[in-house]
Amino acid sequence: ALKQSGVTSVLAVAAVGGIVGEYAVGDIVLPHQLIDYTSGREHTFFDGGDREVVHVDFTHPYTARLRQQCLAAARTAGISVHDSGVYGAVCGPRLETAAEIDRLARDGVTVVGMTGMPETALARELGVDYAALAVVVQLAAGRCHRAPGAKFESPLRAHPQRRRRPLREGGGGVAGLVLGGLEPRAAGEQAVPAEADPQLRERRPQLGQQPRQRLQLAVLLQPLGTGVRRRVLGVA
Repeated sequence: ALKQSGVTSVLAVAAVGGIVGEYAVGDIVLPHQLIDYTSGREHTFFDGGDREVVHVDFTHPYTARLRQQCLAAARTAGISVHDSGVYGAVCGPRLETAAEIDRLARDGVTVVGMTGMPETALARELGVDYAALAVVVQLAAGRCHRAPGAKFESPLRAHPQRRRRPLREGGGGVAGLVLGGLEPRAAGEQAVPAEADPQLRERRPQLGQQPRQRLQLAVLLQPLGTGVRRRVLGVA
């Protein structure tokens, strides 16, 4: 598990559909807010039994410090990134209807994807910094023409020339630059607002002794299945 390995920050990379007109295929969005439309997923470590229910503050789901480091890395790499956006997390695996996308747009959602929740909330419960880079791989339903019943193929795969600098290329992309230049937390620095609650720290799942050499940042490039989200971030 990431937390048990000493991870203090997670930078997730998500493939999303663009809802607002300002986004084009290949754009990178650094969301500042999210709306959770998922259901049926294990969504907390504090789920009863021998674990007391705890209500963590989730006003700002993404860690401001990590977001700023992503923006700085993008500027260094010369990569254009949309600063801010509202991520709508849906269950999938089917794509949305045009009416559903219209509803998301009315709610203020700008990009839609099938990952990100409950991972973002689970990270908050564990005191792990979290930010997401959303790559627009298609325009959402009703925002583009799609033949009825057609299977989705990312335009980035069908048309490689439309790709931006890959996020997975070491120091050449935003994630690589953040990974190489992440500043560790200062002594005593709190991970997230919820860390200031001593009761939360006491009730948080105990993960044992942290290794002396701490892995500061984990980059999640692949979607997580529902059954492994909690195990990857913390405890089973």
